This record gives sequence, C-alpha cells and structure tokens, in this order.
Amino acid sequence: MVLSTLPRTSSRSPRYANSGSGIASTSGLTWDLKETARLEAQAYELEQKVNVAHDMKTTLDSWVRWEGQVKQQQQKELADSVMATIEKELSNESTLKKILDQSVRDVERMLLIPVTTVYIRSQNLGILATKA
Repeated sequence: MVLSTLPRTSSRSPRYANSGSGIASTSGLTWDLKETARLEAQAYELEQKVNVAHDMKTTLDSWVRWEGQVKQQQQKELADSVMATIEKELSNESTLKKILDQSVRDVERMLLIPVTTVYIRSQNLGILATKA
C-alpha cells in the first residue's frame, strides 16, 4: 500500500525536534523585514523632500531671473524716457539760449577773478602756489 511507504509522524519528529529555533529565526526575520520596510519608507520620504526642495530652488531661481529681467526692462524704459525728455528740451530754442547764457556767465566769472601764480623754490623742489 501507498500509506505504508510514507514515514510515520513519530519517526519524523526527532528530525524537527529543534524547531523552536525556527520560531526565533522567523521572529528575527519578521523584525528585519519590518525594519527594512521602515527604512525604505524613511528613504522614500527623504527622497520626496529632496525632490520638493529641488523644485522649490528651481522655482525661486526662475523667479529671481524673471525679476532681474523686469528690473532691467524698467531701467531701459526709464533711460529711454529721460533721453527723450532731454532731447526734446534741447530742441527747444529757449532752453538752448538759457544754457548758452549760463555758460557765458560762468566763463566771465572765471575770467574776472584775478589769479597770480608764484613759483616758490624750497629745498630744490618746485612748488606751484596760487594766490587770489
């Protein structure tokens, strides 16, 4: 019979007599699996934090570049506006006459102040002194 060829349970039991250590091994493996899962979850969380930080940095860098471009455009527009205003004023004859009159007054004032120049020799050095 087929049943007679199978070993009996009583004959197999000595082979598995130390199965108590198998439970301890299984418990140890279970702890290892839980710890591995915890560490993997922690690694995934940290990876996500790094990705978010990278995205934030990229966004902030983009924002700074955009602000710089806007500021540069505003400065260009301001410079163009000032130049247009100056060119408009310089095309006005009354403004040119005012500038010319002021320049003539400045030159006359400089020429009317008597200036004498005296050379003083001291210790073989030439020093230029101006006396008004």
